Parts: sequence; C-alpha cells; structure tokens
Amino acid sequence: MYPCWTWNAAAAADMLSRFCKVVCGVSPSSTTAMATDDIHDDHKLRSNGLSSPLLSPELLRLHPSVVDFSLNTDNDDAAAVLPCLVFGSEDGYQAFSLDEGCMRDDVVMRLARGRRYVPSPYGGKVFATDMCGRYPCRLIDPFTGEVTPLPDLPIPLSEETPMQVARDEPEPPRFRLSTDDGFAWDWSPRGVMVARGDTAFFCEAGGGEWAPVHRSRHGSPMTINYRAGFFFVLDLGTLRTAVIGSETLDRSTEIDPPPRLCDITWALLVASTDDVLLLVRRRPRNRYCDADGAFFQAYRAPHREQLPDRPIKWEPVTDIGDRAVFMDHAHGFTVRAGEGAMRNCVYRVKAVELKEEERSRRDDAALEVVVSPFSDLRKIKVVEGSDVLRRCKVQPIWGGGYWIMCKHG
Repeated sequence: MYPCWTWNAAAAADMLSRFCKVVCGVSPSSTTAMATDDIHDDHKLRSNGLSSPLLSPELLRLHPSVVDFSLNTDNDDAAAVLPCLVFGSEDGYQAFSLDEGCMRDDVVMRLARGRRYVPSPYGGKVFATDMCGRYPCRLIDPFTGEVTPLPDLPIPLSEETPMQVARDEPEPPRFRLSTDDGFAWDWSPRGVMVARGDTAFFCEAGGGEWAPVHRSRHGSPMTINYRAGFFFVLDLGTLRTAVIGSETLDRSTEIDPPPRLCDITWALLVASTDDVLLLVRRRPRNRYCDADGAFFQAYRAPHREQLPDRPIKWEPVTDIGDRAVFMDHAHGFTVRAGEGAMRNCVYRVKAVELKEEERSRRDDAALEVVVSPFSDLRKIKVVEGSDVLRRCKVQPIWGGGYWIMCKHG
C-alpha cells in the first residue's frame, strides 16, 4: 500500500462554505449539485446547503455506503437471471429488458454532457464521474436515483512520477491531452476498485480515500472484474491477469498470457464463480478484415485453490457447460443458461449504422444484441427483440451499451 491523502467530507464542506461566502460572495446553496442533477426532477433528493455527494455531510447520512449493498455474486450461476442493457441515447438513459424484449420505463437517472457513465453488471449501480476539474464521482442506481458518494478520482502514479525515457526521446507530456484515461471499475461488498492509466486503486466502503493496490508493468490500461471474493485485473498490454482477494487486497495468484500473444489484437476477461474465461480476437492471416469484430478464440483458467507461487495457464475451451456469457467493452460475466439465455453461448452488444433517412445527426447509430456459440465464435445471430433497440438512436459521446443486473422489477 502507498500513503494516500485522507478525505474529510465535513471539514471540506465547512472550508468550501467559508470560501464561497468570503471570497466568492455566494452561498453553498447556490452551487451546482453534482449528485441531484443525475436524477429527473420528480426524483431529486432534498437537502439543505451544499448538495454535492462528495462534500455534503447531509448526503453522507442520507445515502448508504458501499458496504450496505449486497451483490450476492457467489452463487449467481445457480439462478437463471437475465441482465438488462443500459445505454445513453438522444432520449436519455434507457434500459432494455432482455427477458421481456422491451424497453423499461422506470429509469430515473438522466444524462449530463461532460460526464461518464459506466455500470457494473452486479449490484445495479452506475459509476458516474465528471470529466473535468478534480473528477468528482459517485455511484447511482439508475432505477431509484439512490446515490452513494465517493472521493474524487485518484491520479495515476504514472502522472505523478512519469516513467523514465531515453535521453534521445522527447519528454512525455505532463498533462493528459485525451479524455481516454483507461478508466475501468468494479466493486465488492467491501469497496470499490478503479483503474486509471497504469494504476488500480481501492476505496474502502464508508471510507474517504483511494489507496493504490496494483500497477501495470508497462503503463498499459487494465480491465477490472469482480466475482465471488476476487478482483480480476487484466493488463491489456501484457495480457497477464492479477487475481486479487477482495478481503486482503493481496494478489492471490497470476494468470499467464495466452499463447501467440503477438497475434492478439484485443481481449476481454469474463469472470465466473470458479473459473475465468478469456475471449481473444486475433490478427487474420489471410488478409480477411474482421469488420464485425467477432472474437475468434476462447480460453479457460481455474482460479480457486491455486498456489500463489505458480502462475495459472490458459487452456482453449469450446464448451462451458450450462452457462451463458454476457459481455460489453467493460465487463464480462456468466449466468446459468435457461429461458432467454442459450447454453454455451456469448451475448454481446453490437453497434449498427442507421439509414440516412433514419438519422437526425450524422453520427447517429443503433444497438442490437447478437449471440455466438462457443463452438464457433465467428457465427453471429441477432437476438429476438433487437428491433426494439434499433428505434433508439445512440451517439458515440454517450459510450456503448452495458449489461446490468437490475434489482428492481
């Protein structure tokens, strides 16, 4: 663990209150609310004074901490529960029920420009963070408007202490010129883990600080998935996976990269109860352009009861039993196959172009859900009900679609 600055919400609120009155000439009640502007007017929370979830003691009492949410992920393969697909569109934040094949009308969270929204598949929460200033952030339940405060996003270690470069190489920029900061996150009953740049941080439930817990080897971004007591941190540069215990935050073991690493152009980790899966896309050998972005190969690795000094090896897999995989570009997870979810298949979200007469903007697109069998991941079939999704226009500024297990309805 590295030393981190401790956040004191009450002291910060008092300091800001005095600063606003004396220096700025405004009262805290006139400042912009960081939490309530994510909720539709009918569902906004009421509080006196400053309404930021990161500064207001009132909101800290009104909203539960991360520990109060039960994820129940240890035995989720035992229940055939289908997720919802959530996404931002020109009509606001939307949710598509895969089980019912229709759009839900109970979403109360609204979108704001300059803000990033990334859900976690379990726990029914969306991580929302402003892409400016000190990157204030919070967790939001899109169906109830419930807000859980979090400290501002931490700064990656590479930006505090840049990596050394050769003398003949130009000095790396001190400030990031792009909003693509390699953000990833997931959470456990104990707290939240985020990755920015080359560093993964953890914030204890009810705590007020981010502590570094992992750093990628070559400054590459990472993905984070939680399942059954473990965080799985995949280094996208080396494709090594660190398995970190959620209670101790110590690295339990490590999974070596898959074979023929140089041919892999993209990879996604899928977390499950007793094992993990890795779906990879390889560079074609016959100049065939994979415009659809289908995955070519799948690997499996067990992670329970493994010796910490012996890295785990990936093994090719074409059958995962009575399970179905759901994946987006942030997370991957499994559910038990049943009605609405075929066994040994992968469900993913695909962006499709709209006809010119269907567009209201040049970059308008639509989403659809496609499924592929593990026996041949290049085979693609559009899932029934995707015609409903095609009526919702999406734009790149809102990101793609994400799977989320809804706790309501």
